[in-house]
Amino acid sequence: MAHFISYLTKAIKMDFASAGMVLSVTLLGGMIGRIALAWLSDHVYNGNRRTPLQATVWMTVGLIIAISYIGFTLPFWLLTIFCFSLGFFAIGWFSLFIVLIAEKADDRFIGLTVSIALTLNQFAIVLAPIWFGLLVDWLRSYALAFSTAACIIACGGIWLKKERVHSFLNKNVTK
Repeated sequence: MAHFISYLTKAIKMDFASAGMVLSVTLLGGMIGRIALAWLSDHVYNGNRRTPLQATVWMTVGLIIAISYIGFTLPFWLLTIFCFSLGFFAIGWFSLFIVLIAEKADDRFIGLTVSIALTLNQFAIVLAPIWFGLLVDWLRSYALAFSTAACIIACGGIWLKKERVHSFLNKNVTK
């Protein structure tokens, strides 16, 4: 999000007022996503956090790539819908992540496990804008920087899938 306004104004050639509105819509999508995704995992997925979190990862990857490569061709209203969706998934994932971490942690170490996860996440929040900005400067392309970010996010989706298979095998082997 730290570079989103500069992406909208420099790459998409949007004026600052419109870019600010799109950023606000993106953040609104994130606020709604944090509540809606948690509700979905509780009521639609019966407490399963991993499946909606994995879907969230893949939606985020797809939207990042779409916005970075075709965003400049979209009409303003459609770009706004894409950005709301991006916020919904790319910001909304966090509540699912924290609950998944808490539920998977050893009962004796829930506080410590969540604290470590939050600390690692905070490092990412601080370092990611620096890394992204350097990529934009080095590669001279927002699209390639966004693609790199999407690849890193996709690694999280692959890890969730791998963890799911590993968990399934452990349950069935011990029976």
